[in-house]
Amino acid sequence: MPKSKDYYPLIPGLTLCYAHVDYSSREPEVSRLVWRVERVSRNGSGVRAQVKAQWGASPPRTHEVLADEKGIWVGKNLEIRLPPRLNDSWEVEEDDYYFRSVFSLKAKAGTMVRDFKGCLEIGFSNQDTDSGTRLYAPGIGLVREQRNGETFNSVLSLAHWEIPRP
Repeated sequence: MPKSKDYYPLIPGLTLCYAHVDYSSREPEVSRLVWRVERVSRNGSGVRAQVKAQWGASPPRTHEVLADEKGIWVGKNLEIRLPPRLNDSWEVEEDDYYFRSVFSLKAKAGTMVRDFKGCLEIGFSNQDTDSGTRLYAPGIGLVREQRNGETFNSVLSLAHWEIPRP
């Protein structure tokens, strides 16, 4: 697994539960996201994982995540370029927020359960006025996401996590 794997650990059974608040409409809408690493296998010099994500009562969707020497890939999108470097930027193929940039390697992320220090902060944006940030805590993964703009105004905050013991 890549040296900087801690920002997006691919551990079988790792479960992250989030509260999502969408402020885009008149009344805030609250939902829940559960993200769970189902299977992990070696793929040459990297690691491939099947991850299930379930929003509220919707059926779970499976995503493929690949961690290799270049970075962390979710589907065709390079979510984290490795090693992370301040002000590094890149574009992704399959996301409305297609532009990514590393804002900080030592950010603080406030979540529902606690504050995390030493987080990787990646900004994302598009041609419009939409933008946001994702904060990844070492050893846990995504702990907070915030979207702002014409299309979305929302916050995703870690509410609970489980890391299985070997």
